[in-house]
Amino acid sequence: MKMEINLTESLCGFQRCIKLLDNHHILINHPPGIPIQPNTYRCIKGYGMTNRHTHSQGDLIILFDVKFPEKNFIKNDNQKKVSYSPFKFIFYSKLLSL
Repeated sequence: MKMEINLTESLCGFQRCIKLLDNHHILINHPPGIPIQPNTYRCIKGYGMTNRHTHSQGDLIILFDVKFPEKNFIKNDNQKKVSYSPFKFIFYSKLLSL
């Protein structure tokens, strides 16, 4: 199974309900502070497809596709001023040189 998450969910955690093939729903809970890297797998034991020979439940394997923001995603000029200010760098560099 492939699950798309955004960068915020990767870094800050998320909860997502997914529907399995047998119409059961399970909650995927990923805690904050443990980043998910792009194209990594997670295995959930006992929630995969049933083996037709042994009739045991397989494992559900989730491939995480982390979506990063597009290039130049800050559109508003006010947001650009808040996110980057060269004056902060100059101020801190003057403090460090004292």
